[in-house]
Amino acid sequence: MQTPASSLTPLAPRDDLPPPQVPNHRVFQCIGSGAYGRVWLARNAMCEWRALKAVYRRNFANNPRAYRREYKGIRRYSRVSLRHESLLPILEVGHDQEAGCFYYVMELADHADGTRPKSSEGYAPKTLRRIMDEQGRLPAKECVAIAADLAEALDQLHRQNLIHRDVKPANVVFVHGRPKLADVGLVTDLNATQTEVGTLGYITPDLFGKPEGDVYGLGKVLYEMATGSDRLSFPELPSFRGMSEEEHQRLLDLNDVFTKACANTTKDRYRDAAEMRNDLLLLKADQSLAEQRRWRQWRTATKKYGPWTVAAFVAVALGVALCLQRAATEAQKLKARADSQRAAEQTREH
Repeated sequence: MQTPASSLTPLAPRDDLPPPQVPNHRVFQCIGSGAYGRVWLARNAMCEWRALKAVYRRNFANNPRAYRREYKGIRRYSRVSLRHESLLPILEVGHDQEAGCFYYVMELADHADGTRPKSSEGYAPKTLRRIMDEQGRLPAKECVAIAADLAEALDQLHRQNLIHRDVKPANVVFVHGRPKLADVGLVTDLNATQTEVGTLGYITPDLFGKPEGDVYGLGKVLYEMATGSDRLSFPELPSFRGMSEEEHQRLLDLNDVFTKACANTTKDRYRDAAEMRNDLLLLKADQSLAEQRRWRQWRTATKKYGPWTVAAFVAVALGVALCLQRAATEAQKLKARADSQRAAEQTREH
């Protein structure tokens, strides 16, 4: 359920929206439709299959400034996308005055069966939503790998002062087997005037127009992947019945990640996508988040109190623990001696 601001309420979908005329491209069928535009299957002069998104001016009739802002956002994203493999590349941006739209050409997503498209017949994009609908809960290792790639994509966007604004499974496509954020038409400048755009359950009102909103959305995507539950069921976990001990532990580790990404208060959330990605990379390397958390606490304590003070506290704690252990050992020895004497006395009596 999209929640666009009233000033950007789209017109009803129209069947007469023409495909754009793009130099050196042949446009085939429409393969997707949204509030403000359509996605077409196309092939260039090199016989390479592409996705072509057209955004129509008429759908912004009551707010032409928003139409121009969307165009500027796409142009800026296109330059960034070509520098980072984690982002869905935009290969060309242009206008078709006759069709009344601007367009952008993207690398086409894999076919639903995981292969690269070879013809226009029966093409359906491989999306995370499709995979989850077919398989339900995904293995924890696969969840970690997908989420780490998406966190990297968000980190690259945010470093360029851009935000995605609609992170959800339907907007994750696979290109050459790698997950990438699609529907980049909502990508906008962080400093631009923001509208309340997003999808129910993947965003909260206090995070509209903020990088943290993208991280929150990724947390909900990870929750759905790992649990097989709807994002509106967050933070409930599924039954662990029939799950291996290893998978059970991995799911608990992932629970730490998505509950932090979607925490109710800012102080409990990840500071940014990079911090979330770091935790995911630790899980990808089979390292414990709990151990890393203790190490971070140690580092924080040493910075706050000084290494010698912390070392002294640790030494005292170890000394106390050693004394307690010795006391317990002596108590066990005394008990054993008493039991031995009691047994000897009972033997003499008999």
